[in-house]
Amino acid sequence: MSWSDLYRYWEAKFVNWRPRSRRDIDPPIEIPRLIGNLALIDVEPAAYRYRLIGTKLVRAFRRDSTGQTIDKDLLGPTTLATWLGILDVVSKDRRPQLVTMKFPPAAAATLALALPLVGRDGANGENSPWVLFR
Repeated sequence: MSWSDLYRYWEAKFVNWRPRSRRDIDPPIEIPRLIGNLALIDVEPAAYRYRLIGTKLVRAFRRDSTGQTIDKDLLGPTTLATWLGILDVVSKDRRPQLVTMKFPPAAAATLALALPLVGRDGANGENSPWVLFR
């Protein structure tokens, strides 16, 4: 499976052209081969926080960032500014983003597909965005 498979899965979950909430998707059952490469990110009032980091990501980035806010200590200032801009577009504008960038300490560029999820009431929040790293 690839980023395009995840995109089609996410799009198939739409109702009335709107993204679904975290409770409406079931990656372990429906797309188990992608679980290790997925991350869920919570939108908080003043920050983004990694809610869940897949096991393949933990190995690739040599750390488990689950529960940590996304800040300069985690990514460095340049990568942080770029990544926060991408997450803002996904969470605020509800637009998917497919990007290639370097996330420390990985030496190679990483493909990231960031997809919006919405809160139970149809608003942003809950677990948005949802990211696949390759």
